[in-house]
Amino acid sequence: MFLSYWIYSIYLPSFSPFQSTFPYIPYSWFNGFGTFGPVAPSLLVGILGTYLVTAILSFLFGNRQICSVTCTAPFMLQGFPDGFKTFNRTTKLGRKTLTSRLSPLFKITSTLVWANIIAFATLSYLDQVHVLSVQILNQDPTELLTSLYFNFVWYIQFLLIPIVGNYACVNHGLCGWGTFNQFFGYLGPFKLKVNDPSKCLTCKTVDCAKACPVGITDMRASFIKKGELKAFKCIGAGECIEECPHDNIFIVDGRIYFRKLRSYIMNAVKPQ
Repeated sequence: MFLSYWIYSIYLPSFSPFQSTFPYIPYSWFNGFGTFGPVAPSLLVGILGTYLVTAILSFLFGNRQICSVTCTAPFMLQGFPDGFKTFNRTTKLGRKTLTSRLSPLFKITSTLVWANIIAFATLSYLDQVHVLSVQILNQDPTELLTSLYFNFVWYIQFLLIPIVGNYACVNHGLCGWGTFNQFFGYLGPFKLKVNDPSKCLTCKTVDCAKACPVGITDMRASFIKKGELKAFKCIGAGECIEECPHDNIFIVDGRIYFRKLRSYIMNAVKPQ
């Protein structure tokens, strides 16, 4: 995964023989609307196609396909000692992000992030089709926004983990690409379920909630009440599954559709 990121995000756009043309190749995207180049008409199919593909994947399998698998952030954030997660929950700002609810800060931040993405992408496109002439600090608006986010904001929030908490990109709505996939993941069938809610009722350690990197501390209450947890913030990291001493938690996602389809086909072709 790290090798592929290095090739794609460093070698090809900066050092390869194709660096001059790389920004204009469809699917050369970075964090949603942010691209290696301007939002040109030739890139629209690639950008919209990427959104469509990831929306379908997140709907079927949850947004963990981004936030726990293909994004480099989990490698950085989950590489820390468990003490970082514990310390996160003792800070005033860290406590505000606990439970499955979305904090007012998350709603405000995610709205501002998306307003910036859409506004800068629109300015970039209008510049490319020569409706406006827009350059900010001698850079294309979208390229500037991408550089600002990944070369400055990301590292600031990374250094502030002891204050803002682990996975601040998820808990505080800082990642527009993440919130897009969280939305479609929440619409889909992805959820955490338990085999036996009574085990959660008698559990004294509550290791599932303690292990959750995004601080969903009310998951046991949801398991007891509903037998499942479906939360916008859940990124499917799987820490709760691994830490549960009763081996009681499992994931339900779009594979249930494929199983039903397979069962339907098998029944249809079965000799009468």
